[in-house]
Amino acid sequence: MSTIDVAADATPEQRGWMLRALVAAHTDGPRLIRLGPGRWDLGTAFALVRGTTTLRGAGRELTQIVGRGENHSATACMVEAAGDDVVLDDLTIR
Repeated sequence: MSTIDVAADATPEQRGWMLRALVAAHTDGPRLIRLGPGRWDLGTAFALVRGTTTLRGAGRELTQIVGRGENHSATACMVEAAGDDVVLDDLTIR
């Protein structure tokens, strides 16, 4: 399993962009993506997490993936798991 550590020393929007890019680049093989503490703002975009991927935060209250639905409503954070082997661990999605 390959492991990618993503530091949190960026703005929430930059972190969201990094997260989207990392999950989009995953093609095959098991992968662990460890997210540092902080807000990971997806904006109105979504992150499609493919099978055999584990997204692990630094703690439920420390790592938060946030997003907005269309028209900037705070009703939808678009994280979608595509496959049976996706694990979301030690983070909060709002």
